Amino acid sequence: MVDHSSKQDAGRKLQRRTGRIAVLRLSPQAPVPPAGDAPPGPLDAVIRTPEETTLVRAWEDPAVAASPDPGRSGPYLAWSVPGKLDFELVGVLLELIRPLREAGVPVLAISTFDTDWILVDEGRGPVAEAAWRSAGIELVDHQSGGQTESRVRERRDGDL
Repeated sequence: MVDHSSKQDAGRKLQRRTGRIAVLRLSPQAPVPPAGDAPPGPLDAVIRTPEETTLVRAWEDPAVAASPDPGRSGPYLAWSVPGKLDFELVGVLLELIRPLREAGVPVLAISTFDTDWILVDEGRGPVAEAAWRSAGIELVDHQSGGQTESRVRERRDGDL
């Protein structure tokens, strides 16, 4: 486990997670569709409010394909802060999002019990990684845990 003894340590490294993610908007009372036969994505979440239900799933999941376009967003790429973050840390997301704001990259941030996740539109992945590197944030590959060159490619016309 990574020791985040200071805010600076926690906001200086990100893990690039494999796979693409979709964010779906469902009605507040909608049943959550079961996960399909597609391999699980790096993040699977259900968030309910009185106004909506948000489903975060692998882009390849059949529930994503069945969702109408106005209720579907993505595909997104995901990065997470390695290790478990202490609830007392302040400013971790701010440090990670600031370079993206300066580069004009919109983000979707999601926190789990252990860590923070940042989702970026697949087409903006290279810009996000360049902004993080310029800000001195180390990017590591989730599979190897080591430093990685960008595995994010530019989105091309016709890509889903």
